[in-house]
Amino acid sequence: MLKNGEIMKYSKFNAIKVSLMSLLVLIFAVSFVVPGWADGESTAKRANRQYRVGVGDVLILSVWKDSNLTRSVIVLPDGTLSFPLVGRIQAEGRTLIAIKNEITKLLTKYIPAPTLSIEVSKVNSMVIYVDGKVNRPGRFEIADNINVLQALSLAGGLNAFAQKSDIRIFRETSSSGTKMYKFNYKSVVSGRNLENNIKLKRGDIIVVP
Repeated sequence: MLKNGEIMKYSKFNAIKVSLMSLLVLIFAVSFVVPGWADGESTAKRANRQYRVGVGDVLILSVWKDSNLTRSVIVLPDGTLSFPLVGRIQAEGRTLIAIKNEITKLLTKYIPAPTLSIEVSKVNSMVIYVDGKVNRPGRFEIADNINVLQALSLAGGLNAFAQKSDIRIFRETSSSGTKMYKFNYKSVVSGRNLENNIKLKRGDIIVVP
């Protein structure tokens, strides 16, 4: 028969055991609910991996155990980047993993099983332009794609002389040249034609007459 002291120790042991089991169950559950949490991958790393490179962006590329193959490279106006032994490859519009896979494949001609790391050092391509009758016209750096109303807010809003129903968005495309989208500020802010409040892409120009 257990004495009082032994009963207390036994109870404490069981309490600790139950707590540890509960913690393990919680970790197991969270690893399914939040992808990447259990293996230590942060939201920032996942976003970096999915980011599509643009002209002007600066990337850092390095090959493990080879200091001569560590470079800070810029994506040129034609959308390409250059790397030793590889030469020039297309980078604009591609994810980091796609660029990494191509460079790794090309490096295998010279280096057995190269381990390449790649990351964005500086984002210079995520910009939009707001011109015309807004309070702060200019070039704006954005962290992610934003909509037209958000962009106008960045530019300080429309001034008193703006033609609110005749705002236009210009977008350069590789397939069909320049596209133009119309935006009626009055209509959208009143809750109508919300589909016109489109998501902007890097390089878009908003003109407020």
